This record gives sequence, C-alpha cells and structure tokens, in this order.
Amino acid sequence: MSPGANLLSTFDPASLTGFRDRPLFSPTRRRPPAPEREPVPAPETEPEAAPAAEPDPPLNIRLLGIVGTPEGLTALVLDLDDETRHSLSPGETFHGWTVATLDGTEMVMTRGGESQDFPVFTPTDNAPEDATAPPAEDATP
Repeated sequence: MSPGANLLSTFDPASLTGFRDRPLFSPTRRRPPAPEREPVPAPETEPEAAPAAEPDPPLNIRLLGIVGTPEGLTALVLDLDDETRHSLSPGETFHGWTVATLDGTEMVMTRGGESQDFPVFTPTDNAPEDATAPPAEDATP
C-alpha cells in the first residue's frame, strides 16, 4: 500500500457499522434520536359539497276505484304503508302530494315538478297482446 493511501479503504464497509451505531463524537456513544418531523399540514381543499338530498320515495298507494257523485269524482285509495283506506277529491293533498287530475280511468298526483299516475286497472302479464282483437274462431264444426 502506498504511503498516501487511505487505510479505511482497505476495510469492508459492512464491518464499520460500529461507527454508525456508536458515533465517536457523541458523549454517550449512542446514536442520537431521529429528529422529530413537524407534521405536514394537509393541503387546503375546497369544502366538500353537501350530499344531494335523496328524493322522497314515491307515493305508496293503490287506486282501488273512482266513484262519481253529483258533487264530482272521488278516488278511493289504499295506503300500502299502513293498510288504511282514504277518499281523495281533485285538489286534496295526501302525504304532500296533490290530486291534480281525476277521470274515470286514472288519478294523477303531483308534488313540485314530480307527478305519479295511478290507473284504475293495470295490465297483467297474462293479458292478451291485443285486447281489442276479436276472439279466435273455434276450429270445430
């Protein structure tokens, strides 16, 4: 080895862990504690918009029928939430909904910009496709 060469270069770096773990210039020869990091403030963000209010559920009623009287038409409805029956006339309010129109075939309830139609009769799955078609002729003589 030449006289100007660094003697530490001949050591394996893995064998020098004592210098790292027990510093020469620390009075206790213990590694100083890691510096405490200041908490990084969270970036300012715009406050989240309040979640949109969920729309009220649709009116849960069944139109049982429409009755005509000298005073006008009245709808007979069943409140499916509590199984109570009610009679409603045009202009009346029921659970925040107003009877907008009432004719012989359906009742229309409105609230704000919403509307719900309640027909007297609803189509069933086993109804014929064309209810106005005449019945098929019997093939027997």
